[in-house]
Amino acid sequence: MKAVVLAAGDGTRLGLGIPKALVKVHGLTLLERSVRALNDAGVNDIVAIMGPKPEMVRRHAKRRGLAIRLVENSEYERGNAISVLRAEGHVSDRFLVVMVDHIFDPSIVRGLTKAEGEVVACVDSKPLFASVREATKVLVEGEKVICVGKGLKRFNAIDVGVFLCSRSIFPIVKECVERGDDEWSHCVREMARRGMVRAYDIKGKLWIDVDTIRDLRRARRVLRTLQIRYAPPHPTER
Repeated sequence: MKAVVLAAGDGTRLGLGIPKALVKVHGLTLLERSVRALNDAGVNDIVAIMGPKPEMVRRHAKRRGLAIRLVENSEYERGNAISVLRAEGHVSDRFLVVMVDHIFDPSIVRGLTKAEGEVVACVDSKPLFASVREATKVLVEGEKVICVGKGLKRFNAIDVGVFLCSRSIFPIVKECVERGDDEWSHCVREMARRGMVRAYDIKGKLWIDVDTIRDLRRARRVLRTLQIRYAPPHPTER
């Protein structure tokens, strides 16, 4: 199975002056953590969509020996749905979409790849590590995702940022982008409205969203405390 890593964020909210994909958390960059987690789950065919400073990302990937295909998104200042469209020519019928700034346990992907459905969204009904206030909320009924959004008042889970998709998503993503809804979450909301999205509930497994300095500090603290086995710090980066 293939995976698409949405890694075009400029990391402005982190204020570190580097692409978000290159921000280090407990010794490894976010890009490395995504790749290692996917590899550990048995996913080795990976496309990463880059944004600003692509040559810096390429050098990092080469230096760290990351076996991934890098695709540039020159419109990275727009929403991340544009990055999804950049991946269209690089994926087959079933593929994963993951956010580079979401650190996740490989077991999440192992379970997700066994799920069935046009679009399957990982959700968390019992989050232990993520901030519910900042998260994208999800309303699930049975196994169906009914609605997705930051401002949902009625919800029973939050979005983990890991998806199993089919190529049927691309016409819908294009429709959304054409009308100005260029965030991936907008596209997922539209797919949910059409009854296409199933939920895969991880129920408190490890995942962390790194969007702000506060998130980054929390992620470093959590990973240091848990000493995550699948992505230990490289000896030269301790």
